[in-house]
Amino acid sequence: MFLRIAIILQTVALFTAPITAALLLSAPGGRTLHSVSAYGVFAAAVLSLVTAVLAWRPGGGSPKPILPAAVFLGLTLA
Repeated sequence: MFLRIAIILQTVALFTAPITAALLLSAPGGRTLHSVSAYGVFAAAVLSLVTAVLAWRPGGGSPKPILPAAVFLGLTLA
């Protein structure tokens, strides 16, 4: 359940990034909004990875979500 919430939060954060990128080009305060959006995507990626590991190790779930979460975090950092 927590993994689904983390993935939904990650998706919402990812969909707000292009919106704030457009504001970056058109509004005076767009730079701040886009910066907050970028930090939000990073935080959601870290939260998703931590949740996937916690759902696997102490929760006894499948380790399958860990690889996509780690890849997404790596792509976010790149």
